Amino acid sequence: MLKKVLLSMLLIAGVSGCAFAGYRALSRGTAAETAAVSCAVGSRISDFKFVKPDPVALGRSPLPAVPVDGLTVPDGNVKLIGEAEPLSGVLLTEKGEGEEPAGVSLKIAENAGEKASADNNVGTEAETEKGSEAETETRSETEQKTETEESESSEEETAAGTDTSEIDTVGNTVGTGYSEILAEMGYTPDEMTAICNFYDGSVFVGDSVLLGFRRYADRSSDPVLKNMKFLTAGSFSLHNSFWDVSKKSVHPLYQGNQYQVWDSISMMGAKRAFLFFGINDVSYGVEASVPLYPQLVAKIQERSPGIEINIISATYTLQGKGKGGLNNQNIAAFNSSVMQTAAQNGWGYIDIATVLSDGAGNLAPQYCSDGNLHESWSAYKVWTQELARFAARRLGLTAR
Repeated sequence: MLKKVLLSMLLIAGVSGCAFAGYRALSRGTAAETAAVSCAVGSRISDFKFVKPDPVALGRSPLPAVPVDGLTVPDGNVKLIGEAEPLSGVLLTEKGEGEEPAGVSLKIAENAGEKASADNNVGTEAETEKGSEAETETRSETEQKTETEESESSEEETAAGTDTSEIDTVGNTVGTGYSEILAEMGYTPDEMTAICNFYDGSVFVGDSVLLGFRRYADRSSDPVLKNMKFLTAGSFSLHNSFWDVSKKSVHPLYQGNQYQVWDSISMMGAKRAFLFFGINDVSYGVEASVPLYPQLVAKIQERSPGIEINIISATYTLQGKGKGGLNNQNIAAFNSSVMQTAAQNGWGYIDIATVLSDGAGNLAPQYCSDGNLHESWSAYKVWTQELARFAARRLGLTAR
């Protein structure tokens, strides 16, 4: 008799404990408006339905969930009664997600949780918004760092090299000097190796159009481009190359710091320099700009005796897109004068402007990436071909 009384009391305590657990879980801000909680007591199942009280009326807010014996319960007030197998309770987390220990099931009524779901969505959207903002801030910081490292300080920089669809990404695996671009031009494997090696120890110095070529080279797997090094920055010019290094200067970075380019070239140990200026200079006038080339070269040669100097012509804008002194007539006059200066001083000269033109002294539309003066990957493939021909001539090979 006493045994039966004790068993009955244990059964009542188990059911009451489960009911109290469900009530506490729901009144503490669980997601579902109503829930059917099933408690396993031996082989019997007792179902109870609880309606979530108005939290405002209760004057309470959801409390953080705390772990109890490996499970999660709100604020630790709900506890398991009896042994795990014969008697368990449904435990709800703060967000109303049920965790089901062995022998316990959680059922949400079909019409339950609509308002709570909406509340949860708001919370999720807020968290997503915060996550997006954090991601945007992180991305923004990364972009700012990248821009700082490349000194991309002008509007003209934004469109440089944006056409990624035509870039060569073919793995060049037929020998260490094999080049898809040079193969298309008809060079033999030995000639390819010689041309690729020609650019070992070469540095290319210039503005944002040249920065576009740098990006093209970085993304290409073609070995003819892999030995090239770069010192490039948006808005860089012959004129501001002589500025003192400061927060306002636009000197290209080398190893994370700004230096005068002649110092950077010296630290790189370059054997050949390819200089690309003019687009940011012609507005000052041809007569005021061209004489700066010999002055810059003198600085470079002083710090790097014996270095080979080569000039790349300034390229054009699309027809009618020039503004003020930056127009194709002035660019053509600048190039003509620079070519003469190069010949007088024994410098190499590469005429990229003509091969990229439409035949009338403008940048051909297929070689423009921004509707103004920055260039596409198609243009930079032409650059690569012209540089290959230049190297072939220097090496005594047939320029193909």
